[in-house]
Amino acid sequence: MSTRNLTSNYNALQASLNRRFAKGVQFGMAYTYSKSLDYGSGVRNSVTPLYRPQRDYYGPSTFDQRQVMTMNWQYDIPSMKSGNGVVKHLTNGWQISGVGSFSNGNQNDFSLSFNSGVDTIGGGDPQRVSIGCNPNLGHFDRTADRYFDTSCVVSPGATVGNSGRGVYQGPGRTNFDTTLFRNFSLGSEKRTMSFRWELYNVFNHTQFSSIDDTAKFTAATGVQTSTTFGQASAAYQARQMQFSLRIKF
Repeated sequence: MSTRNLTSNYNALQASLNRRFAKGVQFGMAYTYSKSLDYGSGVRNSVTPLYRPQRDYYGPSTFDQRQVMTMNWQYDIPSMKSGNGVVKHLTNGWQISGVGSFSNGNQNDFSLSFNSGVDTIGGGDPQRVSIGCNPNLGHFDRTADRYFDTSCVVSPGATVGNSGRGVYQGPGRTNFDTTLFRNFSLGSEKRTMSFRWELYNVFNHTQFSSIDDTAKFTAATGVQTSTTFGQASAAYQARQMQFSLRIKF
């Protein structure tokens, strides 16, 4: 950062667990519990305060994710031991692998605008919304139409607003990707055929990637007029799958 009296810090607890390949199975897991704080990311990243205490600009980074866990696995599917030779050959050598990821959402700020475009404070420090209560809803209370409590976000009027940084937590994500594959011998080690079936977002779980967090107020009355404020505006891709067949010779 260009200003010497600004700072940032990151602290984390990191742990991992791995099981080496044995009896056709291997897996690993990594977990991070962390917190990142700074002055230099988010809606106030281009300026330092002119009139307000500088500590008002210190808070969670926009990329701060408190908890992240990833898992990976691979399993050699046992072939059928009974039946004719064709069945044994078709069921032999299959493998399945996958990756699972779980993470909290980032810490986000609210933005605001006035319908008339009027500047109610006449310059100086950037204006923020005012917060009247905790806008974060419980996990099972969040919906596509109401991700946070919009009634807690009010017009700052002719003040700079009292909102801090990272006042609401954005959408987290849970995702599973998996692959089923097998290598077929075509008469020699130099000639092989590889089949792969890849699936992304296996359980086709709808997960939001963006929330409309820009409040629009009337300057005269302070009424919030945005009809999409607090609603999900984008989602991660639905389940996708692809097949591939590769011959090596």
